[in-house]
Amino acid sequence: MSTPSHPGSFDRGDITGRHRALDKSIAAFKPRDAINSVGQALRAFEDQTRPEREQLLKFGLFQKREEQSAALWMAERYEHLRALACANVPRTFDDAGTAKDQRIQACALAILLCGHATKWGKFAGNRPQPAAREWLHQIFRTAVAFGVDAGVISQRIEDQQVDATVEALYVRALLLDRFASGNLPPNRLEILDNWLVAWMGSLWLTRVPVAGEPTLGVNTASPQRGLVPHSEGDGAHLFLSLRPLQRQLDRTIRAFHHGQIFPGWGIGNVAPMEEHVAVIDFLEREFLLIETAQQQRSQRGKRVSFGTNSVVGVFFGFDEICQLAFSSERFN
Repeated sequence: MSTPSHPGSFDRGDITGRHRALDKSIAAFKPRDAINSVGQALRAFEDQTRPEREQLLKFGLFQKREEQSAALWMAERYEHLRALACANVPRTFDDAGTAKDQRIQACALAILLCGHATKWGKFAGNRPQPAAREWLHQIFRTAVAFGVDAGVISQRIEDQQVDATVEALYVRALLLDRFASGNLPPNRLEILDNWLVAWMGSLWLTRVPVAGEPTLGVNTASPQRGLVPHSEGDGAHLFLSLRPLQRQLDRTIRAFHHGQIFPGWGIGNVAPMEEHVAVIDFLEREFLLIETAQQQRSQRGKRVSFGTNSVVGVFFGFDEICQLAFSSERFN
């Protein structure tokens, strides 16, 4: 496989070979060692590829063949690491001797990589992996069942150490899944992901929808369903209110008004200001569309009621309507 031509280039074949070697040997590792091995592989991969990923996402068009090839390779590497991390989660919970913090770490790493793989799959133009969303839901259900979904863990994302819960990482992955299906080009989706990571403290789910607030709902038992505008009776059992996200977006806009690029780190940080403004416009439009869709569903769900003393005429067939419904004796 070819290697990048920029200074400090790396050998793609070497990285791919290391991942394949880990794939062959990881079954023999203890769950804790397997978690650490995948985490170390992710850190090494991202450290080595950071310059090329920055270059690819500088404009985010991927028009040249070598850019498309590089994006495809990146997506394959993230997908491979995601599969390794996800496969290790059941082993971690099957081992009764695994500590709670290790279970949190296993779920957090797998869900983090689900988000990465979704994002880079979009960048590469790949079709969504059929089992990716099912794995995401299943891991979160497992975390909830064992009571590790709310445990806080320090998670390395790019070059930042971020305090996050399994639930917050799950919401981030769901939002990337939703927004990646839109019309955001790669550089803007990367900016948005930087924001989601910085907003991690506001990414939480409720067990009942917040009254009067625009809400997305998810059914973790439905593998083909992600976050969608919630309406009564849609089967959702977990809910994401948009109000905290809207407040975080306001915070981001205030930073720009003070001449600061929010959040001040990440690959998206070097993008031109107009790209950040475009992401603001995208989110504001998405929030409005979600709120409008929810209101329309709510209106469609309403039924016309009649008073107890009302008289209602019922007709069968078009002919009967024409003959009887509009006759002069029925006008009153």
